[in-house]
Amino acid sequence: MVPLSANGASPRQFELQLGNVSGPLMVTPAYAEKQGLLQGHPQRLSGRFVETIVSIDHLSFAGIDFPRTPIALIQESEVPPASITGGVGLPLLCKFRLIVDYSHNRLYAIPDDAAIKNLLEKDRIGLVLDKKSGDTFTVAFVAPNSPAEVAGFKKGEKITLIDGKPRTSWPPQAIIAFQMADAGTMHTLKKVDGTVRQIKAQDFF
Repeated sequence: MVPLSANGASPRQFELQLGNVSGPLMVTPAYAEKQGLLQGHPQRLSGRFVETIVSIDHLSFAGIDFPRTPIALIQESEVPPASITGGVGLPLLCKFRLIVDYSHNRLYAIPDDAAIKNLLEKDRIGLVLDKKSGDTFTVAFVAPNSPAEVAGFKKGEKITLIDGKPRTSWPPQAIIAFQMADAGTMHTLKKVDGTVRQIKAQDFF
């Protein structure tokens, strides 16, 4: 368990989630409501379980302030015990050199100066793809108000090429990296019927 502070609130205890590679922080709905984390922030819905994600103004961890940080709300069915406010994922932890002292129940987080200069990555595409579909991608979810929705994508559509590369050239981590595209970049996707659509990556939450 490690202490974090959202938007200047008193630090609360969050669980290390070394298996979470998709987001820097997950919080319980009760904590988000109490701290007003959803107020005044555009929300992004994403994923098979339709997670609510917002970008909060500030997240503080190990003495470092991270502005415009995306956080996800934990599903009601997955809410942890009351003593746990949420979970910290690798996108945040990778900004530090971590030393875990199990015998003394301590975690040392040493900031990586080069890493913390860069803002935490966020989804600027809004297209969730099912990667278990043979030679093609299947659109599993399109986030409302996202660039993918603007481009006309619908759930269930099949895609053969993304930026000229077939599904076999896209390992899972590369797909996550694709969603975290730099704002303003253009991406070309080809459907199985030959239709070509372009998505312009931009902030939408």
